Formats: sequence, structure tokens, C-alpha cells
Amino acid sequence: MRIIKNPLLGILLLVLILGIVPVHFSSLGVEEARIASRAYYLSTTLKDELGRFLPILFNSLTDYQLPVVSYITALSAFVLGKSEFAVRLPFILFGLGIILLTYKIAQTIDKSSELKLFSVIMLIGSPLFITILRVPNEYVLLTFLLTLTYFLLNRGGKISKLVFIPVVLSYLTSKNAWIILPPFILITLYLQRKIIDRSALILLVTSLILSITAFLVFLQIPQGKRSLLENNFPIFSAISLRNGIEQLRGQGIDVGFPAFLDRLFFNKTHFFVAGIFHLFSHFQPAVLFAQLDKNGTLGLLGMGVWAKVLIIPFLMGLVTIIQKGDRILKSMIYLPFILTLPLLFIFPNINLALLTLSLPFTAIVIAFGLTRLPRILGFSLIVMVFAEVGFNLVNLTPQIKYSNNTRPYWVKEIVGNAYDLSLHKRVAISDDIVDELVPFLFWYTKINLEAQKDLKFPYRFRQTKLSNITIIGSENFFYGCGKDAPTDLILSSRDILKIQNREDFKIDKIYKDSLDKDIGFLIKSKICVQ
Repeated sequence: MRIIKNPLLGILLLVLILGIVPVHFSSLGVEEARIASRAYYLSTTLKDELGRFLPILFNSLTDYQLPVVSYITALSAFVLGKSEFAVRLPFILFGLGIILLTYKIAQTIDKSSELKLFSVIMLIGSPLFITILRVPNEYVLLTFLLTLTYFLLNRGGKISKLVFIPVVLSYLTSKNAWIILPPFILITLYLQRKIIDRSALILLVTSLILSITAFLVFLQIPQGKRSLLENNFPIFSAISLRNGIEQLRGQGIDVGFPAFLDRLFFNKTHFFVAGIFHLFSHFQPAVLFAQLDKNGTLGLLGMGVWAKVLIIPFLMGLVTIIQKGDRILKSMIYLPFILTLPLLFIFPNINLALLTLSLPFTAIVIAFGLTRLPRILGFSLIVMVFAEVGFNLVNLTPQIKYSNNTRPYWVKEIVGNAYDLSLHKRVAISDDIVDELVPFLFWYTKINLEAQKDLKFPYRFRQTKLSNITIIGSENFFYGCGKDAPTDLILSSRDILKIQNREDFKIDKIYKDSLDKDIGFLIKSKICVQ
């Protein structure tokens, strides 16, 4: 069989299967449901979930979202219709592309078949990679585009004009690209000794101009400055860090430091010192080879970016690469830090998904270490990796527990019932059942799209009214309907406490989450909400 002769085909097939197999541990989270529903509306009406015609910037509850991810997902939804397979497929394909590019990059480093094969095996052995390629998100696409850029820059001869395509698409995919691309391109060109080439200089200058232009244009958008400060550069507004600097200055004054020395020693450079430590903290063994995050939203339970046993070949790969001294090979060590440069500025926030960008290069480091181990030991470690990953894929109960709130598949029943009831009467739902209900209503039901007024560039806009469905907050109160049309209520424990002493109080149905915990209560009595 051809798959046996070419193991890469078998690996690509395995990734495809892992991507489409219907397991709920990576059911859509709120932002992924937002992208999925938006894609469907764009594919059918050319409008987003807020009723805006082909917008450039999209809204979410955390930040503005750039257009490429949504429009690529919309293209898939246009071809395949409204289904989870349709919105997942583009990112599965990008995952396959990352594997192929990693294979090719490894081939430029070492012609041996072992390094190429081990590199892609390590990539698909990453719990982060397995999980994140199953859902619509910007990180898989950006990883593909940046890896493609690196591959095109490392081909022999002159730089191909095709490299401008992934560069421009990266700028329209994620704001992280605005920070990453200029230093990433500069370092890559320098290592290839192409920095003096005319085409290389054009590419570098173009990336600098695009980054500066992107930031300047974004600052002109309403809430643009706030978006950058809150989501991309919170280090400059971190109260604890600012207070720490002021405390150091105060101590300097107490001991009699001259004012100018006090400001010289304790100044804003401390922001970058804190940022550097913050960046490096994401690459500690506890993150890379242990539990990825306490909520289990990205990795498989009990694992990190990589399985625990891979710390051995990883360290061997680092030592061997440093000893060899080859400049291209050494780039596999420090390029991950360049690719995750935005982590420098997000202190004290955590964004472990950004580590996705470093996976192809870290995989090559681990693979390099594996090639230096005795063959039996190397293959034994690989078997242990897939045994651990496989066990966690089969034993999903713990993973469901950790992703109960972040990937709430159980919310499908609640929003489905709410939609069915809304076809005949008004319905109100508590807003704390999940972080945000509206994207799930859009995705799991056939609710009508309604345009929102005066929302050219919405920032963290929360919809509270959809057709006959109202989202109620903690400030709302309840009263006897009287002559008002009765409202069916789906309430959380927070709002149940407000009405449980009423004489007409009656629970008609209880909804449970994945842990069999009471999460919502359907009330059909004559109670209205204000």
C-alpha cells in the first residue's frame, strides 16, 4: 500500500480522522460558536451576526476580530452548509498544511528521513495541536501562514514573490501578526544571509510599513486604542506593575537617592523586564510538558503542549543543536520566542494559545533529540506519547469535567428549547448560565438575523434582545404579569432565588450540565421580567 511506503500519507490521514471524529471534548466554545454562526450568516446573507454588510472588523466580547478567519469559514459554510464539519474543515486542512510545511523545513535541515518523520510525528503528538485544529480560530491559520512564510524564505535562490501572499493574509488574520512579522522576517532573512538582496529588503520594508500602518489605522477606529491597550499591550496599564515601580521609587527617596538617580534606576524599562520574564514563563517545563492550563480548554487532561516523556529528547535536542553551531539549526531554538513575542506585552494576562505558533519549530527540536537517542529508546518514547494521548482521547470523562464551562455542549438543549418556545411567546434567559448565550442561539437554532442600529465598529457589544428572546442580567427583577403577556423563563440559580417565595412559583423542567449539575430551570408560570 502507498501509505505504508510513504508514512507521511498515513500521518496526514490520521490528522484528518482526529479532526473530524465527533467527540464533544472540543465542542465549540463561545467565540468559536460566534465565528461559526457568523460564517453561516455571511455565506447566506452577506451580513454578520449583527446585520452588518460584509464588515472588515467583527465584534466579540473580548476584542475586535480581523476578517480572514471569518470569511474563510464562511466560504466553507457556503459550500457545505451549516454544520460543525463545515466550520471545522478549513482549520483541519490548515493543520495538514502545517504538517507538510514542517516536513519540508526539516528536510532543509537534515536530509535524513528520520528527522522529517519524527518532526511531523511530534507535531501530531502535541495535545495542543490535536485540540486546536478541531475548532475555528485564528491561531491555526496564523501558524500555517507564518510557517509558509518561513518555508518560502528558506528556499534556495531568490525570494519568491509568493511570500507576499501569506504575509499580507497574516496582517488580516490576527493583530499578533503586526508585532511578530517584522522581527520574524528580519531574523529569517539574516540567517539566510539574504538581507542585502533587493527583494529581501523590499519584503522587510513592506512588513514594517504594514505593521505601522495597521497600528495607525486601528487607532483611528472607535475603541481601537482601548482594544490595543486591553488586549495587546496591557503591560503598560498593569496596576500592580505600575505600583511596584512607584514603590521602588519611594524606597529610593527614603534612603536619600537623588531624584534623577531614582528615576534612572526605577523607570519604565521595568515593564519590559517583567514582560521578558512573562514571555519566558510560557516556555517552562510545567507548561510544555505538564498540564497546559487548569481549565483544560486547549490540552488533554494531565498533559502539556507535549507529552511528559518528550522532555528527554527536547533537552537532548537543545544541547546537540547548540553544540553543532549551525545557524539555521539554531533558529529552531529562538524562533519560537520571536513567534510568541506578543506574550511580552500581555503581562499579567495569559494566552497559551499563542504557543501554537511555535509548535512546528519546537517539534523539530524534539525530533532532533530523538534522532540522537538509541533507536529502540526513541521509538519507545514515541509509543509512550501516543499511548498517553490515546488514553486521554478515549477516557474523556475528566476532559469533559474541565471543559464543562468553556466548551458547554449541554447548552444546545437550553437554547433549542428557548427557540422553540419563542416561536409562540416571549422567553427570557439568565445571562449567567454560560458566559454568553447569543452565539449559541445563533449557531444551534434557526433564529432570525436582526440588524443592530448604529454599530459600525462595535467593541465588546453584548446583544440582549433577539426576536422573542430576552437575555436578562442580575439587575432585572420579576413581577406578576397581570394583563401583560406571560413570559417563559429559563433561569439560573441566581434568578431562581428572586422568585422562589412566590405563590405561583413552579419549576417545569431542570437542565443539567455535563457534570449532571443543575444549571437552568424552566418556569412557565405567569411571571414577567422587567
